[in-house]
Amino acid sequence: MVGVHGAGLTNMVFLPHNGTAVQIIPWGDLKYPCRFDFGDPVPDMGLRYEEYEVTAETTLKDKYPRDHPVFADPLSIARDGKVWKVFLEGQNVTLDIDRFRGAMQQIYQSITTEYRSSRHRVVRGG
Repeated sequence: MVGVHGAGLTNMVFLPHNGTAVQIIPWGDLKYPCRFDFGDPVPDMGLRYEEYEVTAETTLKDKYPRDHPVFADPLSIARDGKVWKVFLEGQNVTLDIDRFRGAMQQIYQSITTEYRSSRHRVVRGG
């Protein structure tokens, strides 16, 4: 399952055991809060968690100049209490499909390698 940070990711509760949830993290130094919301619970659900961080794929680049604190100092936006307004409500994500494809291929490779190695493990009894 792949989704941008938000309530839609709660659908991960319907994933099968060993399923993978990929969270797309919007711009704004949101990696840790996003992981707290949706990444931390995943292991207890029997799932795998991966993330993809947005860089230049944000619509904020159309609203603010590159030297604006939104880009130069995202934590200052948080200190002003405007994370929700600016980074969560105020932006959309338009994925760079080539960059995203590369990230998804790495995730796929990791999953399939892990699966193959788990099928060939030898368990010896005592």
